[in-house]
Amino acid sequence: MRSGHKGSRGRRRRRRRTPYTRATAVVFRQDNEVLLVKHHGQDDWALPGGRVAAGEDPAQRAVTEVAEETGVHITDPEHVGRYAGTVASHEIYVAEGSGEPNPDLREIQDAIWWDTSQPLQVQPHVDAILDIVDAVSDDIEILDSEDEEIEVRPDNADSPSVPDLQMTPPVERPRTSLEDPKLESDTHRPRNWTSYAATAWAWVVMVALLIADWLIWVMLRTRSDERRIRPTKRVSWRKGLKQELMKRQDNTCGYCGYRRIARTLDIDHMIPAVRGGSNDESNLQVICRPCNQRKGLQTDQEFRARYSRLVPAAPLTPPKRRISQSEFKEETRRTSQAASAREFRKRRYITPREKIVSGCFISGGAVFGIALFGLAAIGAEGLLLLFPALILSVAIGLGIWLRAYMTGATSEVEG
Repeated sequence: MRSGHKGSRGRRRRRRRTPYTRATAVVFRQDNEVLLVKHHGQDDWALPGGRVAAGEDPAQRAVTEVAEETGVHITDPEHVGRYAGTVASHEIYVAEGSGEPNPDLREIQDAIWWDTSQPLQVQPHVDAILDIVDAVSDDIEILDSEDEEIEVRPDNADSPSVPDLQMTPPVERPRTSLEDPKLESDTHRPRNWTSYAATAWAWVVMVALLIADWLIWVMLRTRSDERRIRPTKRVSWRKGLKQELMKRQDNTCGYCGYRRIARTLDIDHMIPAVRGGSNDESNLQVICRPCNQRKGLQTDQEFRARYSRLVPAAPLTPPKRRISQSEFKEETRRTSQAASAREFRKRRYITPREKIVSGCFISGGAVFGIALFGLAAIGAEGLLLLFPALILSVAIGLGIWLRAYMTGATSEVEG
């Protein structure tokens, strides 16, 4: 059984991070210039320094970090106080430096000498630490009572006393703020009209492509198996013909070998009537409806050649075993129709290319009529009525055709 205080059941306690100790160096140069560094992935400038390990001398860590990060060498840094932040507790060391910084590009992106009289986007602890340095130089204790605690060691504390520093009088530094438009990053800048126009154009293109894809799907879907030539007329068979054919084939399908009843068997032309086959009994057989749909426009010879692994090659010869439709489907995926059957299908049925071309003309004509009606409603006459409507309809038709061509919808698929 879980134990816990009432009201806290099912909640995960958030663990507070313990601030680590950091040796932070404030390196001055003539004319009140301070050494600052910029880490990779950050836009604000910070003071050089690093984490202090257990049992390590913070002063030596400050010297090492300044040399590694900026290439500036300092000696005998003076400890002036501590700044307790939310993430790190800064041990502040002051020293003098000279020379141009040479940043370590592995951790540090750039290093500069900052004139404190000039505005610059720095991290919050930089201003607080520089205030401590200014206060110590004038023997002033400063305690920040708002968000964070600033501790300055007095001379009579238990820790070693801090000697007086001969420093230049403090200079008023302009406070940096993210509200200053000069210091804002690009992500906070207001977007201009070009960005809004680009976004609107992207949405228009995306919606136009979606509409074109939908129209192409409608053209291909609603006109599937549309014949180019007239279908053959249905034949009225004489009474008793199906029973005679079934008796000849022992009431079984001529392709799959399953025994069927009369209502599930169809009379089929071994050579389709649309391809010149006759209605003579020698050209007729009985097959089940799934096999009849699978045979389609193929002749009996073409069908048996395609499925030669399943059915015998001789006409009117049933298979040695019953063949399931799943086996026929697998063989259909593995093989293709005969070239003569494909050519006849192309001549009989319209191709996807022809469907889309005619659909583009229909769409263009519809847009032309709608545009004429709209322009006439606002009072346009003559060329102002015809020319814009014609341009718009041609653009719509060509756009749908190009979209179909780019997506491969105009390619002719084998039947």
